[in-house]
Amino acid sequence: SDVKGKDLATGKIVSFPFKIDLIRSSMMPGIERIAESIKQVLEKLPPELASDIMDTGIILTGGTSKLRNLHFYLANYLNVPVYRVEERPENSCISGIQYIISNSEVLENNYYLK
Repeated sequence: SDVKGKDLATGKIVSFPFKIDLIRSSMMPGIERIAESIKQVLEKLPPELASDIMDTGIILTGGTSKLRNLHFYLANYLNVPVYRVEERPENSCISGIQYIISNSEVLENNYYLK
């Protein structure tokens, strides 16, 4: 399909072909580095925390989590359940921090947050 946009030099609306495969292939090296970094972190976790993650999975947050099928790719690569925040994932991390700050008992009662 084509994408339309404004040519900044001429001010005219132009159209050019949009090839999703080109975009996907240009993003894959970065996504593979992310997946490998997560894998390295998981391998260094204490057994009890690694076990919790294997049971409950990983939740993707942030705007990058909106990439179509990223959670499926990571779940397959890491062999761990991976979920994504469906509603406004770009705000989910800061919302979680805000919740923890506003609810001190969460911090006091959670071994992993100390």
